[in-house]
Parts: sequence; structure tokens; C-alpha cells
Amino acid sequence: MAVIAVGAVAVVVLRDDSGPEPVAPVNNVAGNFRACLVSTSGGSASSKRAWAELQDAAAGGRVNAQSFVAPASGSAGPYFNGLVGVGCDVVVVADAVLVPAATEVAAKAKQQRFLVVGKVQAGDNVEVLSDDADLSAWIARHVGA
Repeated sequence: MAVIAVGAVAVVVLRDDSGPEPVAPVNNVAGNFRACLVSTSGGSASSKRAWAELQDAAAGGRVNAQSFVAPASGSAGPYFNGLVGVGCDVVVVADAVLVPAATEVAAKAKQQRFLVVGKVQAGDNVEVLSDDADLSAWIARHVGA
């Protein structure tokens, strides 16, 4: 009888009543606004500030901010063409050296929205900000953050 009592106590003590492990929360970011910054490898001061603005917007949880590097030479066009196909809601360009390639691709890829910081001619799908500090306000207007 004592063996049964000890066995029963051992079963009760060693039994795991916690049930299945709780599922870790998952954030689905697939539906977020996707902003893609393109800069040179060194990045201008303006592109660094733009990246900081995009990261601040992403901290709110409704924006996915991504950064891509393109060459400063005249061969940046293929990099912008590649971004047209990856699903960026807006391609942000703040390095003046990249603006010609961005506007050239924008003229052909009318479905893609471009946001250029600096002095350039706006177009149907190219919006221009005079200063990278305006970027957070632009994001807030378009994301509703």
C-alpha cells in the first residue's frame, strides 16, 4: 500500500500540467507600407538622415523600411529597375548622384512611386521633397501613421 501511495504522489508531483507551450506572438508585416531607400555605399548626409527618418517611421510598426546600395557611377539604372519588381510602395532617393538614374527609370516604370529629396523635376510618379526632414511628414500622410 505504501508503494502505491508513493507512486501516486510521484505521478502527481512529476506530472506536467502546464499544457502545450504558448505560441509566440508573430507580427505580420506583409501588409505594411514598404519604403525602400537607395543610397550609395558611403551614403550622403541627406540619405543618412532619410534612413533615420524611415527607421523612425518603421518603429511605429506600420512601415517596413529597407535600404539598398547602388553604385555612384552612371550604372545605377539596373538597381532601380530591380527595385521596381520587389514591391516597394515608394523608392526613396536622397543621394544627388543617384537622381538621374532614378528619374530615368521612373519615366519608364509609371506604376512605381519615387520620392526624390533634392532639386529635380517632379513627374506623374515622382514626388520631390526639398529637404529630407520632410520625409517623416510625407510618410505620415501616406501611411496614416
